[in-house]
Amino acid sequence: MIVRNIRIFSIVSGMLLLCSIAVLAQVDPEIDARLERRWHPFQESTLPYRLFIPDDYSPTQPYPLILFLHGAMWRGSDNVTHLDNELAVFWVQEAVQSIQPCFVVLPQCPTNQTWEVVSGQINDFPSAPMLEWVVDLLDSLEREFAIDADRISCAGKSIGGLGVYGLLSRYPDRFAAAMPVAGMTVYQDISRISQIPIWILHAKDDPSVSIDVSLNMVQLLEQEGSPFIYTHCDNLLEACDPISIDSMDQEIATGQFHIISIFDTATHQIEPKVVKTYGLAEWLLSQERNQMGVSSLTFRKDFQICTNYPNPFNFSTIVQYKIEEYTQVDILIFNAAGRRVRHLLSTHQSMGEQSVLWDSRDDFGNPLSTGIYFCQIRTGISNTIHKLLLIR
Repeated sequence: MIVRNIRIFSIVSGMLLLCSIAVLAQVDPEIDARLERRWHPFQESTLPYRLFIPDDYSPTQPYPLILFLHGAMWRGSDNVTHLDNELAVFWVQEAVQSIQPCFVVLPQCPTNQTWEVVSGQINDFPSAPMLEWVVDLLDSLEREFAIDADRISCAGKSIGGLGVYGLLSRYPDRFAAAMPVAGMTVYQDISRISQIPIWILHAKDDPSVSIDVSLNMVQLLEQEGSPFIYTHCDNLLEACDPISIDSMDQEIATGQFHIISIFDTATHQIEPKVVKTYGLAEWLLSQERNQMGVSSLTFRKDFQICTNYPNPFNFSTIVQYKIEEYTQVDILIFNAAGRRVRHLLSTHQSMGEQSVLWDSRDDFGNPLSTGIYFCQIRTGISNTIHKLLLIR
């Protein structure tokens, strides 16, 4: 049975007390130096935050952005304590930035405040001042920098994980993907959240936030037709079938929508295991707003993939497909790591056989190297993947 409770956040203060022990920040000086100290004014107050600006930033090129909301332990006003967490600074490391240069935003929640004020299934949202503040911060950064509005993602731990669910519920059209870690959940209309790619991570024996909270969200989303794959499950569920590392690249490349990782640990602090999870950054940075994952769709016969020729190919190939009715068609090319390299087509097309030429170049006109690529063809609610082999 699915339990749906309305909770004002003070009811879960036990979680806050467990997470609010004062700590002395020990921040890597190199990481500290890479993150610009900033303060964002909003309604006569000021929110401290750190901003990572991609190396060799160019205003002529749009960049993804990752927003991270920390847990209760890292609240304050010094604009440094919240960096003393390996999951927060994970996104600015060179290994992640080499996958896709992106902005990283790390706001610091004031002491005795929280990102989201309610949890559970609710009908009417009370105001969430901190989330309003965060969204206003994102608005200001989009005005200041060349940020791709279709590639803004959010991640968060503990009260930050609840904040992530709050953002998805309150601003469902804003985010490309979400990664809540060990967080309670909140939603008004589960069908709206189901349209957003989500990777949930939780400890099996978390003493602060029960794993049942995340499993309940998984059950709700699967009832909406959004199946999950498991990267870890640690014998929690008899039906759990964890995916192999070898298969993860394929799942990312083909647009897997919902993922869950359950770790065998009895602590709330699961950051060390989270940052070692294979494909974490690749998946998050491959997402786009409104991109429909092939695994989560109900298919319709308004679209049929035909073939491409030649395949394998050396320099160019023609993708052929058939449309059963007038519809919007988008064709995207992904590499084997799941990163989009070309938005080949975006237009409305009429019923009948269609074709498009791909010259094996990326969005910036650079020739791509030998390897496996995936052609994603999607319409309003239909989506399919076709494998291409480029041989130089």
